[in-house]
Amino acid sequence: EYPYVDKDFRSTYYSDFSKRHQNINRNSFRIHIFGENEDYYGFFTLRNTPPFNLGRGYLNPKALTVDPGHFLLTKFDAHILGKTFTVDAFPWMQQDANISRCAQVSIWAIARYYSGRYSIYAEHTIQQIFDLASSHTRKIPSKGLTIENISSIFSFMGFSPEIYFSEIVNDRKIFNELIYVFIESGIPFVAGLRAKRHAIAITGHLKIEHEMDDTDCITPVSDLIKGYFSVDDNFLPYSIVGSRGKHSIGDIDAVIVPLYEKMYMDVLTLLNRVLPEIETLFLPHKKMYRRVFMTSSTSFKRFIFENISDEHYRSYLLLEQMPKFIWIVEYIAKDDYPNQVHSRFLFDATALKYAGIAMMISARVGDLFIHNGKSATLTNFQEPMYKNNLREAGYGMDEGSSG
Repeated sequence: EYPYVDKDFRSTYYSDFSKRHQNINRNSFRIHIFGENEDYYGFFTLRNTPPFNLGRGYLNPKALTVDPGHFLLTKFDAHILGKTFTVDAFPWMQQDANISRCAQVSIWAIARYYSGRYSIYAEHTIQQIFDLASSHTRKIPSKGLTIENISSIFSFMGFSPEIYFSEIVNDRKIFNELIYVFIESGIPFVAGLRAKRHAIAITGHLKIEHEMDDTDCITPVSDLIKGYFSVDDNFLPYSIVGSRGKHSIGDIDAVIVPLYEKMYMDVLTLLNRVLPEIETLFLPHKKMYRRVFMTSSTSFKRFIFENISDEHYRSYLLLEQMPKFIWIVEYIAKDDYPNQVHSRFLFDATALKYAGIAMMISARVGDLFIHNGKSATLTNFQEPMYKNNLREAGYGMDEGSSG
């Protein structure tokens, strides 16, 4: 499709490329990809900025040979010859090395994902993101961004960002679980690979491998994940960090998370202070997998309405007043994984930091339901794992809903 006006390239063209002595075309090519039965798999653009010519792209994982896994995807429309096509994708772009570098691309991809998925977030072009960064020296050509620059840009966009450093967390196992928790919560984030002077966006994870696990303890699901999907401007969309990837999970040593304002309770408080107490008090045995994630109470209640048969348990959860966001911790017996949740705990995401177990909204431990200091025995307590935030897709897999 030519000539195509790519709003992101045009934004950088008028601020930078048009001022160059070299004749750079302001128009782009747009390449559309179709699969079998004319299934629409998305598009990418080509711009005249050698050697980095790949522009904005919205590609479904099916368009590429991508390992099976769980993806953060949202819908984008493309209008072609009077017809509208829709693709589920995570935005991707190659840097141009003048305005956009790896950090700007990572922020842009996350911001475009949010603006496509939630109406409360405005769309930002790559040039607008570039302009949001403060600098005491000339900004073009871009020298990249610091961790603080990235966090500051997210703040200007309306997020309430949080930064985690591996050396401050001081526990690599907890830091790895933290990475998993945000992705399982449907929150993409910028990962800093400071030793490599690189930044990427983490946007999903590989298929969970539980078949080989025979440990007799509570195992975070993050221990079963061998890699994460990323927006890395050096590689094609959905490149892997970890197993068979160009970077290892251990290369990630900084995490910048764009949070919603009312997500107050910090994940480290939950992992380090609350869950050890919960597991000591309530869990009858330790051979379990642990899933930790945040979701909206609206989405959770929809899940309860569709999946819970015990009327007392169902009615309480549907009628209970909850904050906009809640933390959920699921424990699944290893012999039952992934079919049935043994225990599920709900926590107030707006709770005070040192509230401890008092931040618990309710809990179901086996057939025992606990709320407001009281307990009741359930007649039918079987329920599946919560599924809402991620999509299951990849090479040789049909796309569907996932946890």
